[in-house]
Amino acid sequence: MAREEKTRMEIFREFRKGRPNRE
Repeated sequence: MAREEKTRMEIFREFRKGRPNRE
């Protein structure tokens, strides 16, 4: 199940890119 792990990492990267860290 390495594909699922890659998908999670890709989704996390897209989520961080769409939501910049502006604390």
